[in-house]
Amino acid sequence: MITKMGWDANQIRRYIMEDAAIKRIHPQQFDVAHFKRAVIEAHNRYRRLHGTNDLSQDGACEIAAKRWADSVSRQSACLTHEPQQRFGESLFFYSTLQPLISDPETMAEATVRTFYIEGRDYRRSARWVASRHGHFTQMLWRDTNRIGIGVSIIPQPAGWGCMPPGRGQAWIFYVVLRYDPPGNRVISERSFDENVLPVENKDIQAVQCLAT
Repeated sequence: MITKMGWDANQIRRYIMEDAAIKRIHPQQFDVAHFKRAVIEAHNRYRRLHGTNDLSQDGACEIAAKRWADSVSRQSACLTHEPQQRFGESLFFYSTLQPLISDPETMAEATVRTFYIEGRDYRRSARWVASRHGHFTQMLWRDTNRIGIGVSIIPQPAGWGCMPPGRGQAWIFYVVLRYDPPGNRVISERSFDENVLPVENKDIQAVQCLAT
């Protein structure tokens, strides 16, 4: 894990910005294939902390994820889920006025950690958790065993849609993740107890994150 990244959404995005200024990778030079592998590795690292099986890459999930990433990254709404689709779904984006992005490992950890920190106030056997902890519960859902990652990296006018305010051109890094079978759709105490397991491997950082 990247210890300096922090365990807060604002800290994570600030770390990306600062790290991008150092590594100076142009968005068009970003290694998407490396990023996808790193996203799966990050998922599985967190899942192992909870005694949960690994995810494997799935072609059908990836095709669906890429199609929606290409579509939603061009929309004015920032986080729009695709309606009526059979996979579980999580979304992440990073936008910047500078044509700079961090490396695939850092962007993968930032993406997955943003989902994981939703679990800091998660309580098992609570019926209301799905709306507040959807990304966290999906990434750990035990019955889910396949994942697909779609990435869209495109320029957009500054100040439009998800872009930061300013003039000229901005860049958006948009990630769609699809999970199969989907998790957290059956809202019952038993389903969450059986599929979102407590921390088993006592990783200090993860335990501290979920305890805050």
